[in-house]
Amino acid sequence: MRPAVLLVPALLLAGCSSGHQVLGAGDATSLCGAVREYNALAEPDVTSRSAVLAHVDAVVRILDRVDGGRADANHSKPPPTVLDEVKAERAAYTQLRKDVSAATTPDALHSVVSALATSDAFAATDTGVELWASNNCG
Repeated sequence: MRPAVLLVPALLLAGCSSGHQVLGAGDATSLCGAVREYNALAEPDVTSRSAVLAHVDAVVRILDRVDGGRADANHSKPPPTVLDEVKAERAAYTQLRKDVSAATTPDALHSVVSALATSDAFAATDTGVELWASNNCG
């Protein structure tokens, strides 16, 4: 999962064919499936609060769908430490949603989104998930 400068990682589901489908929604998935969805999504317009909120909501929905007991491409399941990192990412995005909702100016929005993108703690968690995925997802 890739944090970006001022950009929240891209989890808006690409290719939702139905207007009734909610971004990030779907059935339970393996961590590999969630990472693929996460990495395939376009970055939101970070100057638009509504675009950032839609993106964050999609991220949370995808993270909520991770079934840690579901085997991935190489028939392995993520260890508890990696699943804890997924939970930490979800918590970070939940807080980001609150902070974005409270941002009342473009500068405040920029500051809030930048704080996540430059967070050492978030980067470490995110890197842990990506490292596991790069070693275990086909």
